[in-house]
Amino acid sequence: MVKICFIGDALTASGLNLVGIKDTHIVTKENIGEIFEKEKNKEIIIIPNKLYQLVKDKVKKLPSTSIVVALPDENGVGEDKAMKMIEEAIGRSITLKK
Repeated sequence: MVKICFIGDALTASGLNLVGIKDTHIVTKENIGEIFEKEKNKEIIIIPNKLYQLVKDKVKKLPSTSIVVALPDENGVGEDKAMKMIEEAIGRSITLKK
């Protein structure tokens, strides 16, 4: 079984718990580095983009077998990357109406 964890805010953690990701860690800007160090051996780490920016140097040092997914946050940062991933997954171009 793949070891997946989420590091981030309480609201997103609750949503991920509903879809079966139970290994979640609620963090702040102050303790993100410490929690990331403890969880860096997980195969997949999901983290909001705003917090990802605080640990991206640590992410670069992870082995190539590690997968770190930076989720778009409330500011929409990372939205283009997420849209591209969705389009590749469904095989169609999509457009969001704002």
